[in-house]
Amino acid sequence: MLSKIKDKIEIIGFYILKTLVMVVPLYFRYRFAEIAGILTYILVKKRREITLKNIRLAFPEKSEKEIKKIAINSFKNITKSFFEVLWGNRVKIEIEGKEIIENYVKNNQGVIIVSMHLGNWEMVGLCLGKLTGKFYPIAKRQRNREFDTILNNERKKYGVHTIIKGAPDAPKQIMKSMKDGGMLALICDQFGKDVEVNFFGRKTTSVSGPSTIYARFDAPVILVYNIRIKDNIEKVFIEESITMKKGNKKEFVQENMQIIYNRFEEIIRKYPEQWFWQHKRWRDL
Repeated sequence: MLSKIKDKIEIIGFYILKTLVMVVPLYFRYRFAEIAGILTYILVKKRREITLKNIRLAFPEKSEKEIKKIAINSFKNITKSFFEVLWGNRVKIEIEGKEIIENYVKNNQGVIIVSMHLGNWEMVGLCLGKLTGKFYPIAKRQRNREFDTILNNERKKYGVHTIIKGAPDAPKQIMKSMKDGGMLALICDQFGKDVEVNFFGRKTTSVSGPSTIYARFDAPVILVYNIRIKDNIEKVFIEESITMKKGNKKEFVQENMQIIYNRFEEIIRKYPEQWFWQHKRWRDL
């Protein structure tokens, strides 16, 4: 009972926040988001320490001043991204590589999309959902089930059809999305226990979903990611298909995930302030 009351309060709070935010001019929305990001950095000690440690591990050559700057701006990026969800369909999105996806849609060919927690990653789904009408992200169910339903119903309006990770019908939905020429999407830059990868020169482990699904369907694997250009303007980059090793041998699954992670690292090095460093990425260090 208490849990349900808490869930209801969260939903009411969300709608109150959305109503209040939408009457505020855009400039002040982003300034408030920046302040919220700085306060989160200061007040949430656990996430601050994880963030700083991760950045030190990834960039041992950087000074403490540089590391702190990356950390604070990363928190600002997260709070800006959260606020943008409140008016997501009004965010201006530029697209580079649009023709790549359009060609697959034209040929009704299923595609595996790999992405990461960079910029406002929700914009990738919004962009490709609008572009194709057949965007199928695999995601965990939110703790607040009612809010999860509201969020997924809202996404459907823009062609985003969420497949709940671990749900009994998830395998069936994955197969259907591939057969129907859909865009099956996985954000796979966080910690997982499936295969070992080298990330920023350090050993860790990751999920193997993209590589495993590739071995099953032999569908093109496309990297799509988002960068914040400036307030309320995002840019989605769609890259040519990644050259993967064919076959379902265990070493191929691992090697293909390493190929994906190598590209992740290259991009994150270019935009370190926009990556989600708050997750404990290297568990053994």
